Amino acid sequence: MTLNAEAWAETTALALGPAKLRFADPTVFRAHIDMMPFAGVQLSHMRYSALVSQRTPDLIRRSDPELLQVALMLSGRQGVEQNGNNVLISPGDMVLFDSSRPFEGCLAPGEDGGSSVMLQFPRRLLPLPEPHIARLCAETLSGTHGVGRLLRQFLVGLSEEYPHCTPHDRLRLRNTTLDMVTAMLAQYTDTKAPLSPESRRHLLFRTISSFIVENLDDPDLSPDSIAQAHHISVRYLQRIFQEEGSTVTAFIKQHRLDRCRHDLADPDLAGLAISSIGSRWGFAHPSDFSRAFRAYMGMTPREYRHVSYAGLLRP
Repeated sequence: MTLNAEAWAETTALALGPAKLRFADPTVFRAHIDMMPFAGVQLSHMRYSALVSQRTPDLIRRSDPELLQVALMLSGRQGVEQNGNNVLISPGDMVLFDSSRPFEGCLAPGEDGGSSVMLQFPRRLLPLPEPHIARLCAETLSGTHGVGRLLRQFLVGLSEEYPHCTPHDRLRLRNTTLDMVTAMLAQYTDTKAPLSPESRRHLLFRTISSFIVENLDDPDLSPDSIAQAHHISVRYLQRIFQEEGSTVTAFIKQHRLDRCRHDLADPDLAGLAISSIGSRWGFAHPSDFSRAFRAYMGMTPREYRHVSYAGLLRP
């Protein structure tokens, strides 16, 4: 929904908790928010003009939902101050807020607007000691590598695919989301992430999946090399993928074929030989590529390229 200054103040008070707002120019202020609740947790995708948001001690005394919020900055730079920390986060960074502590947030000077994805959930659902949570408030949490990167990708993907998820999907996603947040925050503390064995395996699956997708063009990518890179046995690697309903080999092949499919439909790559497209994504022999692609798409790579260029298929 698109909102003016007054409507934004009312909506965010209900969705994110009461705050004192100051607008650079209330007459031209515009914002948009999509709220996506799932099983006691809420994800919000927001775009907004320049403003200052403050949660004061008086507002906390009047109403404290005891929520934690993890904000992922998508565009613009935002200053955040809470619990004695003062940081400036950039696109790709995340930051943790606690509704029980005063805070102030504002776009950096020169920024006309910003956008972010905000995850909020009851503090009691985060199994980390209170002193660790307090220390992390208004600290820059990187979303460019490791578990932080996985969480960033997950939150963006969740906001995009939320309309297609069933209520049962959302219940399961709630647990996955909280496990990933816990793992991301725990790496900044002296505490181990208290995840169940099932959650740890699922998080490792996401880590390994990301590694595979980033290395699809490596002709030596194999279960052996993947297991070695993650310091686990091939047997345990296969077990992780079996519990996710797949196999390592099938996962690699599917994603390689998807990359090939995209390249075959790209007019900018019309001068690239079909065999070169196959080899750039790990298919060393043209016959193997053609056979695998036909089994996957029901037509040869040449036929797929032809119908894609003719506008009969989407890339």
